Amino acid sequence: MAVSTQLFDLIKSLDKSEKRYFKLHSSKYKGDDNQYQKVFDAIDSQEDYDEEALKKKFKKEKFVKQFHVIKNYLYNLILDSLWTFHSGKNTNQQISELIDKSEVLTEKGLFHQSLKLLQKAAKYAEKKETFEHCLLVYKRLKLLYIRKIDVDNFEKRLNEYIQKEQWALRQLNNLMYYEWLSNKAFQLYHRTHVARNLNDEEAYRLLLADPLLQNSEDATSSLAKMHFFNIKALCHETIGDLKSSCESREYMVQLFESNEELQERSFVNYLVSLNNLLHNYNELRDYDHFFEVLEKIRKVAKNTKREMSQVEELLVFRSTAAMVFNALVKNGRFEEASGMIEEIEAGFEKFGNKLNEAFRYPFYYFFGYTHFALGNYQECLVYLEHFIHNNDLTFNRELFRFGRILYLLTHYELDNWELLPSIIRSTQRYLSQFQQPYTSEKILLNFLKKTPYADEKAAFLDLGEEMEKLLENPRFQKELEHFDYLTWIKAKIEEEDFVDVYLERLRITQ
Repeated sequence: MAVSTQLFDLIKSLDKSEKRYFKLHSSKYKGDDNQYQKVFDAIDSQEDYDEEALKKKFKKEKFVKQFHVIKNYLYNLILDSLWTFHSGKNTNQQISELIDKSEVLTEKGLFHQSLKLLQKAAKYAEKKETFEHCLLVYKRLKLLYIRKIDVDNFEKRLNEYIQKEQWALRQLNNLMYYEWLSNKAFQLYHRTHVARNLNDEEAYRLLLADPLLQNSEDATSSLAKMHFFNIKALCHETIGDLKSSCESREYMVQLFESNEELQERSFVNYLVSLNNLLHNYNELRDYDHFFEVLEKIRKVAKNTKREMSQVEELLVFRSTAAMVFNALVKNGRFEEASGMIEEIEAGFEKFGNKLNEAFRYPFYYFFGYTHFALGNYQECLVYLEHFIHNNDLTFNRELFRFGRILYLLTHYELDNWELLPSIIRSTQRYLSQFQQPYTSEKILLNFLKKTPYADEKAAFLDLGEEMEKLLENPRFQKELEHFDYLTWIKAKIEEEDFVDVYLERLRITQ
């Protein structure tokens, strides 16, 4: 039976403040010289979970005979500690606590004291737009008036809370509809990050045509409005309408910045919105606004009145490192981008398992791309190997496709003629799982199958002519999204550096 790593994963997810609080929380358990802290510290010191090493370390302790029991108890003790630590910050917990306390007071017959707590909970739930709690609080208030309070105004109060219930239901239904639309948008995005054909584009346009996505006023709460702008931004970006996508993301940021309470309550979502807007400005090459938003993120992080969570720190890292790196690559400043790789990898080390694989893989690709552009082909392969040995990540399929093609081109540059045929077959098997291969992929694979060429320049001239003809159709422009095939082909024909040709093509197109 496989050893569970749940406890190890939980301990490793804690930040410094949470660990410090756990030590204080668990200090009341003095039995056996606080065996829980001993086990906690031992697990925290491990790089990878090793239960046998733990049992060996504690072989003289009584609890080692039932190690699974202490693991389970420690796991729940940490959860209790986390619940208490975050209870003052979590809106749902605060409202639930007021409701639970009011119930105790009601059972004690202290109806007016219970009423005060419920009224406080109602105001808080309305302010925070937690409509499920609103319904629960209004129901409790109705019951309280029915049981004992203010008999003279019973009918008036009852009707008041019936109307409030109807309001909360309307708000909740509205929010749930936008959540449903949001789920539909992300299901489409999961299947294809870019609308490659008319069917893909039609699916997004059909979603955008929904009656409740025509006017933001139809979203009746700030939470519903967040979904409204997110859906429109995502759909417009996917079909290639970057200006409309950017406009929706600007409105999203304005929504937060016009509502200080919302910004504080949903600080992570505010940082995500700034990140998304930064991405849009980068895609549009609007670098005046790009650096304006980048500076805003730095100021927001610096001026926050509380200690930032690791999730918030991660989002700031993503903006200040990832987006800047991406902007450098997009503008052909590959040498400068190369200089940032060590800094970003240090961030990987700092955040550890907080950085999921879906976040790391775009970096692996662009690190590889940067080294390819600079002619550092062996270093390029180190990063692209991640795409070859992992087929489980299906979320960003586009990036994996580009990763496979770039891996092939790198082996071509290294003159690995004996390896190329097997890598081509492997790539074809990988691409066959997608319903519709990209035309550019077919062209490149056919070209590489015939290598090495006696007259390489003539072969590249034919390849360039075929690729340019394909890319005359705007629908295929997205096939250059993560790698500029035409730059590589021209560099080979003219025997120039990739970077020089990239910068020249960039100058002409701007």
